[in-house]
Amino acid sequence: MTYINNLFDNDLKFIKDLMFPDLWRFGIAHSRIPQGSFTMTIGNNVVTSSNGSNSFSIYPQERGVADSGIRENNNLLNGINFFNNIDLTGSTTPIMYVNSVISQILKIFFDSPLIINLSPEVIISEILSNVIIELENVFGLTLENTTTEIEKAIYIVIKYILLILKQNKLSDNELSLKSKLIGILNKKQKYPYFDIKINPFFLISEYNCNDSFVEFYNYHKNKKITLDNLYTFILEFLKQDFIEYLVAIKQAKELDLKIIKPIKIDKSDFFLKDEEDKYESARLICKTWFNNLEKVYLQIYNEVFRDSKYLNTGLYKYQIIKPVIQYLSWNVVKYQSDSLSIEESAASVNPFDDKNTISGLSGLGLSDFIYNKNTLCNSMKCLLYQGIAKALQLKCEGVNFNHSNHKLFEI
Repeated sequence: MTYINNLFDNDLKFIKDLMFPDLWRFGIAHSRIPQGSFTMTIGNNVVTSSNGSNSFSIYPQERGVADSGIRENNNLLNGINFFNNIDLTGSTTPIMYVNSVISQILKIFFDSPLIINLSPEVIISEILSNVIIELENVFGLTLENTTTEIEKAIYIVIKYILLILKQNKLSDNELSLKSKLIGILNKKQKYPYFDIKINPFFLISEYNCNDSFVEFYNYHKNKKITLDNLYTFILEFLKQDFIEYLVAIKQAKELDLKIIKPIKIDKSDFFLKDEEDKYESARLICKTWFNNLEKVYLQIYNEVFRDSKYLNTGLYKYQIIKPVIQYLSWNVVKYQSDSLSIEESAASVNPFDDKNTISGLSGLGLSDFIYNKNTLCNSMKCLLYQGIAKALQLKCEGVNFNHSNHKLFEI
């Protein structure tokens, strides 16, 4: 356990502080599984525990309590242990299990909004600008670009959802929305592991409650917003992008960021352009995106790391391929470099002809980043995750957004 504790007490302390704020140290629980005592069906095969079968878990060590950091794994599902692993083949070694746990922690951390707590102003502006855009595009509401007004708008949306859940005197559309929300809550209660999240903006619009919400918003926008105990309950059901708004508001206050200045990555009419215009527009978006990304990545890297061990380095040259469908594809090659640089390659050359490249890829990955509303934030997360995984010689699964895992400049 020395390895994992040293890692998260030093190089990856920022992850431990955000993901396990009350944890002192990790302990490992291990036990042998008696032969024939555990059976699992995998496909058409029935696997039974053998003499070599064992189980592993991580448990939280308590400060001040005598504990070697290794204990018998008597109960996997005791509500205290986590990252449980049952190995019926006996092939998993303790270091293999620990590396698996580190990989899982990295994946969970970079899929979550936690890194926003350490993000600079440009990332916070990108995220919170989406609130202004959503309110204008969906409800026709004009919002001032101040942190205070954006925070109030977020809480008014949540307050409206809580009103729908608690009130009976509602319009027909609101009653339909209430039925939908109650159905989601009941399903979650019946199936606790069922992953279902709501986007309040989408649901309000889908059930044609826009006019009711706008009236509610205008009534409350100049009033002090108070939320009852149901507020923390409803957070569990909100989609991650909405949770990101709340985390970004918290970080904006930490940075004393009062005015939200949208970064200049204009995608407003991107989807409506024809293929030639879309190609030129994508080039402009990428130029702004990568100029910002180089600075933001280095800024947050220097905030959380003391040396260059985990730095994602290389000179990347990309070439956007003119689309024949709505999706954008690109060619990317990498050159050796001690720093991170991203450049567009001339359209007239084939980047794969250069023998000095150390790797390359071609595919549709560009579309997922451009079509996502948090292009800068998600690409920054990818670079951090990929750099850490490479340094630790672990597989990077990619950052999950748009319902799939993504890596930047990697397959």
